[in-house]
Amino acid sequence: YEADVKQWPLVSWTALVRRLLHFAPVLDIGVSGEPLEIADSNYRSMLTRTSIHQVAALMARSRALVTVDSGLNHLAAAFDLRTVCILGGVFPPDAIRYPHAVVLADRPPCCDCWPPKPCPYSLRCLSNISIDQVWRALITLC
Repeated sequence: YEADVKQWPLVSWTALVRRLLHFAPVLDIGVSGEPLEIADSNYRSMLTRTSIHQVAALMARSRALVTVDSGLNHLAAAFDLRTVCILGGVFPPDAIRYPHAVVLADRPPCCDCWPPKPCPYSLRCLSNISIDQVWRALITLC
C-alpha cells in the first residue's frame, strides 16, 4: 500500500508536464507506472526501463526534478539537483528537507498515516497540492 499513499493525481501530473513542455523537454522516470498520454516529441517516458545507475546519470544532466517522496528525491539531493517534492501525509516535511529542494505538503488531520494503509480520505493530502504550487516552486528553484 505504500505506493498508494504517495501518488499525486495522474491528472495533475499530466497537466504539469503539458505546461513544462512549453519550456523544456520532460523525461518521465521511475520504477513503476504507465506513460502519460502525451503526444509530444519533447515528452519521453522511461518508466520501468531504467536502472538506478541510469537514473543517476540522467539526474546528473538534469535541470530539475519533480517527484513524490521516494528514493529519487533522496538521490537528487546527492547531486544537489533542484527538486520539488510533493509530499503526502505519511511523514512530516521536516523529515526530508534538502538544501536545493522545496517540499510541498498539505497536512490534514489524518496525516502521519504510518504504517501505510489504504487512505479513507481519497488522498486529499496529495490532491490538495495544486499544479500552480508545483509550478511556482519550480520557478523559484530554477
